[in-house]
Amino acid sequence: MRKFIFTISMLLLLCAPELCAQKGVQINFDLAGVVRNEKGEVIPNLALEFHRNERKILTTTDINGEFKIVLHYGDYVLTANDISQDKFRVFITIRQNEPNPEFLKLVARIDLLETDRANSDYPKVVKYSTPDYPPAARAIRAGGEVEVKVSVDKEGKVTSAKAVSGHPLLRPTSVIAARAFEFDPANIIQETEVTLRFVFMISGYAAKDIPRYNHPYRVFVHRVPAQIHQSISHASVK
Repeated sequence: MRKFIFTISMLLLLCAPELCAQKGVQINFDLAGVVRNEKGEVIPNLALEFHRNERKILTTTDINGEFKIVLHYGDYVLTANDISQDKFRVFITIRQNEPNPEFLKLVARIDLLETDRANSDYPKVVKYSTPDYPPAARAIRAGGEVEVKVSVDKEGKVTSAKAVSGHPLLRPTSVIAARAFEFDPANIIQETEVTLRFVFMISGYAAKDIPRYNHPYRVFVHRVPAQIHQSISHASVK
């Protein structure tokens, strides 16, 4: 009898959300927001983690630094995988039948992402290339980051390029773009290795004309044709 009662109780507990839905009681909350750095620049392709009771829900910011997510009511801790928690850690409470924030304006106390900070000793970029977004990759919504390691000679020219991570359909176009990069030879004493990151955004949202996080060795690709840009010091979104 005890086992029978316990089983019934567990079934009722598991079915509670469905019962609530049938009665018209809202159990989820639609939350949106934007993440900027200290300069007021939105941060695209930032992986966010909403932690609750040793579980986490993942989402990623779009080309405009914005995100949307559906959460159950409760308490959450929001972190980002490329920002240390002492620079970005947000406590969020979503309550039922109480006013809740629908759009969060969040600021990370950083100027550079952790992966970009490690590239501070690289030679200055004087020419970069934005890769094509291959139609085959777009058709299956392949996106994300492709990491390409390039060797740079004393003249600032790329002598070799190899994609070491990223979707297979995005690697060839990234390697082609990486080979078109040129670097300032002023401080290059010997052949050196540089890591370039090409971030392919699969979001259908148009890029707004707003300040956007950029870095010389990180190129955001938002469905634009390949272009080569002369005499610049940083990559930008088109």
